[in-house]
Amino acid sequence: MAPFIPGKGPAATPDGTPTPIRRSTRRRTALISFAVLGAFVVLAVVWVGVRGAIAATALQRTQETVAQIRSDPDPATLTDRLDSVVVDTSTARSMTSDPVWRLTEGLPVIGANTAAVRQLADVSGRLGEDVVAPAAAVLRESEATLTPKDGRIDIEGVGRIADSVVAASQALPDIRAELAGIDTSVTVGQLGRAKETLTTGLDQIAEPLSQAGQAARLLPAMLGADGPRNYLLMFANNAEARPLEGNPASLALVTVADGKVAITDHASSRDFPRGGEPPLQLPAEATAAYDPNYPRYIMDVTTRPDFPTAARLASAYWKQRTGVDVDGVALIDPVVMGAMLDGADPIELEDGLQLTSANAVQLLLSDVYTLYPADPSAAVYDAAQNAFFARVTDSTFSALTGGRLRPEAVARAVANGVEEGRVMFWSARHDEQAVVAKTPVSGILPVDNSDQTTLGVYLSNMSSNKMDFFTGLSVEASAACTDGKAVYEASYTIESGLTQEQADTLPAYQAGGWWGTSQYRTDSYAVGPVGARYLDSTVSAGGNDTQLLSVVDDLGRPVVRLTSYYPPGAEIRVTVRFEMDGPGGPLEVRSTPLVKPTTVTIKDGCAG
Repeated sequence: MAPFIPGKGPAATPDGTPTPIRRSTRRRTALISFAVLGAFVVLAVVWVGVRGAIAATALQRTQETVAQIRSDPDPATLTDRLDSVVVDTSTARSMTSDPVWRLTEGLPVIGANTAAVRQLADVSGRLGEDVVAPAAAVLRESEATLTPKDGRIDIEGVGRIADSVVAASQALPDIRAELAGIDTSVTVGQLGRAKETLTTGLDQIAEPLSQAGQAARLLPAMLGADGPRNYLLMFANNAEARPLEGNPASLALVTVADGKVAITDHASSRDFPRGGEPPLQLPAEATAAYDPNYPRYIMDVTTRPDFPTAARLASAYWKQRTGVDVDGVALIDPVVMGAMLDGADPIELEDGLQLTSANAVQLLLSDVYTLYPADPSAAVYDAAQNAFFARVTDSTFSALTGGRLRPEAVARAVANGVEEGRVMFWSARHDEQAVVAKTPVSGILPVDNSDQTTLGVYLSNMSSNKMDFFTGLSVEASAACTDGKAVYEASYTIESGLTQEQADTLPAYQAGGWWGTSQYRTDSYAVGPVGARYLDSTVSAGGNDTQLLSVVDDLGRPVVRLTSYYPPGAEIRVTVRFEMDGPGGPLEVRSTPLVKPTTVTIKDGCAG
């Protein structure tokens, strides 16, 4: 065999052809190379599989935790659940970010899938780190910061909380953009569905988080950081229903200065003029659609189902009486007040009574009329009742600002109250109200049907009694779509809740009114979707008489006003139908929050 000469190539054979390298050596080298490569691929796949399984389990736990938060957003467990989301998303992110995982992304077939898994885990990790973790920190700090000490809220702490909320809200758009850039077009279907689920989740929290960020910026100033603020606090009496909630016959002025909170004035509906010219002129449709005289009485300002209208009227009445301009108006009811007392020590009242979460609603909306019977011969015949309500307000407010109520109970009560329409707020400052208007606490009906198609069913006590403590309301709403038309139907039942014999045992001030206990009168308002047309209404049950009074458009919606006369023990069932050109968003119902929870059933035949 010819020798190999370096730099010259293989030596030639006698006939001049190169000496061949032994094929067995070449084959063996190739086999070893392929074996090593194959072993690496197998090990990499196993490595990725194990770590991927850990990541998948962590993300599955995240989804389960988020589902628990949505179904039961209890402040007592919320922080711990958010912490677990942060841990699980961080785990998923770390399991899919090592060099071996990155190398597998260059492999055919498997590479697109591992790349998508890493990117989805990275988005989840960023969401946990930049949004969920700050939210958990805010909740953890807010208990101490927002709980008043010696009547003062920590303004500096509120500012820190605001900064965290703003940072979280600003991080979300970038996370959403990163998620949108993940390519799952050639991956397994499970990854595409995971991306879709995560996208839906981010879209659901985007608007509320943005609203929270905007609201957080306002909090320090609203708590008096830039100067004193005056807020009018109205207490809705659900025993005498009005469409928004109840007769706001008891009022208090709350002054806030540099976080220091105090009640500085009280009033009842008896302190304001009745039946004269209202202190604020409303649009013609605002009075034509409802009882035309309602703006003339402060206890009726919650008649139009639009809280800014009620708040502006109430603030004008307050200005007329006291000369004080208010910076905002809030509405709350005894159901929320009772829930705020959950787990707290009883509040001792001057009358030897105790106020607790168990008796607050019964005491404030029913028993008070037996404990302090009205004297028709007195110049102000319900003065004793009004004085009692003022004492309850002061005592409860003192317990709240003194830190004697459990923060988680207060937070839960307020959150549930906002959701049920029992807590509302309006700011007299345009920049603040622009933010408030986008939130559920605003008490504003949607201005269009794009996100939700809203039907309203509202009640107004026209008997001048307090019998709505016993009244029940149930609503069956439906939507049907045919030939490009959408028909929306609201069938509602009003139940008096008491027999004649039971009504006759109650104090006259509570159970009487214009007709004694022989009959009662309730106006009901069925409010259709934006742009809808009234079709018809039918009465299929009960009472002495139900009449259609008017159909007037207000707030861009048809408002159908009916009045019903009925004795104790009766049930009135009414069906009202509306029509529009094509469906809107999913059907929802809003109604007057009574003492008894309203039963709502929805059959949306236009959904999807």
